[in-house]
Amino acid sequence: MNFKEKLLNLKEKLLSLGKSKLYKKTFIFDNDEYYNIISGEKTNRAVASKGHVIQISNSSIANYVIKEKKAHMKYIYKARDKKSFIMSSSLTTNFIEKILFDKYETNMFVLRVPSYLIVFFGKGNQKVISIKDKDKADIENILETTFQGLKYIDVDFATVFGLMNSSNNMLPIVLIVLASIFFLFIYSSTQKSKQEEWQIAQKAIQHSNHKNKKKQDKRITNSIVVGIINTNNFIKYILDTKLPVGSFVGDVNFGDYRETIYSFAPMPQSSLRSNFFKKNFMYQRRAIFSSVPFKVKTASECLAKIGNRIESTELISIRSDQMKFTIASQNMNTESLESLLKDLYRCPIEIGGGAIQYKNIESRVVQL
Repeated sequence: MNFKEKLLNLKEKLLSLGKSKLYKKTFIFDNDEYYNIISGEKTNRAVASKGHVIQISNSSIANYVIKEKKAHMKYIYKARDKKSFIMSSSLTTNFIEKILFDKYETNMFVLRVPSYLIVFFGKGNQKVISIKDKDKADIENILETTFQGLKYIDVDFATVFGLMNSSNNMLPIVLIVLASIFFLFIYSSTQKSKQEEWQIAQKAIQHSNHKNKKKQDKRITNSIVVGIINTNNFIKYILDTKLPVGSFVGDVNFGDYRETIYSFAPMPQSSLRSNFFKKNFMYQRRAIFSSVPFKVKTASECLAKIGNRIESTELISIRSDQMKFTIASQNMNTESLESLLKDLYRCPIEIGGGAIQYKNIESRVVQL
């Protein structure tokens, strides 16, 4: 098995893992009952409310909003026009229909989950069909009978979910900022332009670390490499922060590369807020580097590390040139958090945003 085949095999395994994890916390709400989408068995509201609930809504009334700016809602989809967002606080089938209509320009489609098919006929009409004990031939027969030759789109729920930014509005005391971690691979199997861009980035890294290259050859301006270096430098900046006695790192914002120090005692240029003196420190991002200041880990090594954190990671999407994850933990202790940052350091990643936020002395809320 060559590298490309191993990479494709790894992708399939990770995609399967991501789907499995998503399915385990997704339910269907239909006729005032909650159903587990894997087993098809009824469950209660308390269990379902801890995950994602697909709410069947046989109505043409819109239960979502469309705005040019993002709002604090749980599910957000960026429209194809790149100018507006379709948003909802709940995962209704009308909301899903609107997203898929924007994506595929049709309102005739089948949404698949392990034990059910949700069939969309357009104009807010949906039908839930149980396929728990049916084989492939039975399912195909159901679809042929249902659509009577009409063209439809067949889509998996994990694919639909990947079109959205999933946020967590369950913590009113914490500002949750969505984030993405991009794992960039060496080779691309389908997108030549992406492959060439990454190869250029790799060459830039190799040139920057070659002692015998001329100084002008070491100037790194490639956006991918610059993003990776800035992300890793900021992680190191956090880990290496020298704290005054009686102080600790309270918040970290990856959107503007800001670190907030909390202290029980006054610090120069600090202010008293919520029983602590707080002071912000900013990491100054750069657009050009003369060299890579660390040895980059391999993508497979980093994926293995992140894979061990199955309880706090979620696979959002997977493509030929990159993988997108969220690391979301409502309560991560400081020891686990430090371990996470050390695992991420020197990986070929770019953290596009997100936050680490103070909960108490020993724990933080992490959304990356």
